Amino acid sequence: MNIKVLVADCSVSFRNMISFTLKTFGFDVLEAVSGSDAILKAVNFQPQVIIADRNLPKIDGIELTKCLRTLPGFCFTPIILLGSEPIGCEKMDIMRAGATFCLEKGVEPDRYVSAIRRVLD
Repeated sequence: MNIKVLVADCSVSFRNMISFTLKTFGFDVLEAVSGSDAILKAVNFQPQVIIADRNLPKIDGIELTKCLRTLPGFCFTPIILLGSEPIGCEKMDIMRAGATFCLEKGVEPDRYVSAIRRVLD
């Protein structure tokens, strides 16, 4: 069985890059363009991992994480939030919201695969 990953980011090129990389490694990927889109797709797709940009439109990554944590079935779903430089206050905000892991946006594509494997172990 393939691991289902929801990727939420407003940048088409970034979503395409992550999706291509994850599919190459055998993941089943669904994309979302905003925080509200991610919530709807998460409920229907039931991903095992969610990767979301911190700065999503409509509902940002932190609010998305808080919202998902209140929904049945998402209390323990690993959520990886991406930030421009998730350090200091931003990293604390991300983790307080209930994210499992934070990662700098724009790192080498293989780092996203490593992060998924890390949160699933």
